[in-house]
Amino acid sequence: MYSLVDRVLLRPMPFPEPNQLVALHSVQEDGAAFPWVSMGNWYDWRENNRTLESTALHSFVRDATISSGDGAFTVPGVTVLGAFFETLRPPVLAGVTPSETVSQEGGDIVVVSESFWRRVLGAETDLDGRTIVIDGRAREVVGVLRSGYEHPEGVELWMPQVYRPQTGGARNNINFLAIGRLSPEASRDQAVADLSTIAAGIRARDPEGIYSWGVDVRPLQETVVGEAGEYLVMLMGAVLVVLIVACANLAALGFARGAQRAGEVATRLSIGASRRRIVRQLLTEDLLLACLGGILGIGLAWLGTGALMGQIRDVIPRVESVGFDGRILVAGLLISLMAGTAAGLPPAMRAAKRGGTRLLTAMRPRRQSRALPGALLVGGEVALTVLLLTGSGLLLMSLRAVMSRDLGFDPTSVLTVDVALVSPEYSEDIDRVLAYWESVRQELAAAPRAQRVGLSNWIPTGGGGASFIELPDRDDRAAGAGWRIVSEDYFETLRIPLLQGRDVSADDRLGSEPVVVINQAMADEFWPSADPIGQRVRAPSMESYWFDGDTPWRTVVGVVGNIRHAGFESEPRSEMYVPYRQMPWMAVAMAAVTRLPDGQA
Repeated sequence: MYSLVDRVLLRPMPFPEPNQLVALHSVQEDGAAFPWVSMGNWYDWRENNRTLESTALHSFVRDATISSGDGAFTVPGVTVLGAFFETLRPPVLAGVTPSETVSQEGGDIVVVSESFWRRVLGAETDLDGRTIVIDGRAREVVGVLRSGYEHPEGVELWMPQVYRPQTGGARNNINFLAIGRLSPEASRDQAVADLSTIAAGIRARDPEGIYSWGVDVRPLQETVVGEAGEYLVMLMGAVLVVLIVACANLAALGFARGAQRAGEVATRLSIGASRRRIVRQLLTEDLLLACLGGILGIGLAWLGTGALMGQIRDVIPRVESVGFDGRILVAGLLISLMAGTAAGLPPAMRAAKRGGTRLLTAMRPRRQSRALPGALLVGGEVALTVLLLTGSGLLLMSLRAVMSRDLGFDPTSVLTVDVALVSPEYSEDIDRVLAYWESVRQELAAAPRAQRVGLSNWIPTGGGGASFIELPDRDDRAAGAGWRIVSEDYFETLRIPLLQGRDVSADDRLGSEPVVVINQAMADEFWPSADPIGQRVRAPSMESYWFDGDTPWRTVVGVVGNIRHAGFESEPRSEMYVPYRQMPWMAVAMAAVTRLPDGQA
């Protein structure tokens, strides 16, 4: 646990001057800060601030498809805007990291991780003219980042993108995360005041910007660690309680052993040994045992850490850097010595203090009245044990309650496959896209054990999109809902119940009436006392681009059950499902889900 806490919480990020690295958060009207940022707002922060030395944006991590003559595969990648590499200053193994000026020129370039460079590029140091095809687009590899300096964690590709000013409703497209490096003379409080003043100016001249009520500036490490920090502190506290209980056990044994060795101690005192010498002798024995136990514990921890990291890799950030080194070894030995001292010093002092005749007479019936230290230790140990068991029981009960929640869909006996259509002919011909997915559905449905086949661009637990929405009789610029495209049979494949109306169908195509299926949470939020079937809604931030700004009004034709898209701990949110044939431009990357007979996946 200490090695995990040390690497994740205590050690700073590996970049130069890590204390100057910050994350910039948007602030909404109620004062709540959240990490997502729009390009338009960030552009104004960048242009007008006086407290940031540099700043940049990066997208959410996504799977980028690498194509080659041997086939295709996906790796995690992000698009980066602005002075991304100048802000983080990561070291390179080969090539260079592009400056903000070079990135703004709009060239097709990419920076790769060391692991990608070794695994795919053969660790070639001469990158001149070396290109790779990413999502159907050839990009020149200009630099290789040294391992351990990836941000966001786990990313293997960084693809520069051009930024530009945005106004009006585009300010509300919060599709990026923002980082910055404070100027040497600036503090975080000064940056908050500086950037919040800029945000107030944006709101004054562009009232459609609903997320410009301020800017929150937080340490980048705090943002990276997130809620995992609280979990680690809680777990470390539990480990310390166990350590204290163990120390109490050893101290109680020390008092018992002192009583057994009373004659020996009395004899040593009678022949001239000082009490200090007796204490040193007894304490040395305890510290020797503590060191031996500590070495054994360190060995067991070294063996078990790898297995633990594999289990929590997707939950705790920065675990890639967790491992044993001299610092962890020294910390383990120091903790062992501290525990040995805490457990051995009180019994040793008590044994030496009694001395001579008093120590001998303590072996008689009056000894029972002298057992207060042992009684206190036992009482304290019992209290700590009860506390630990109570906390563990509550934790298990909470976990059981969370795990018993209905996810809203049935993932058992379901196979999924993600496909990205990266060839240029697909991006230029939406009919070819639709034909491809129709053939996929037909071939999967013809498989011997297939019962149902559906398609979606984002399946449960696999991310998702969100859009601002508009309703005909409601003026709420902050209204929003999750947004996905799906095929017919998608809900039946995942056993998502249809509560009202109908499913999407093969007849829902471009040119037919725009329709949408919503979930019960959206019906309850926006039409709590009315029938949602037949209501109209549109999603401008997801669809306006594809319809040249004229976002279609969609008629609600069905209501399905709620889904916990982010797992057991998440809460259902408003969600809308659009027929994929009515949004074919978004269907270039989809997931096919196939239900098999129960127990045969």
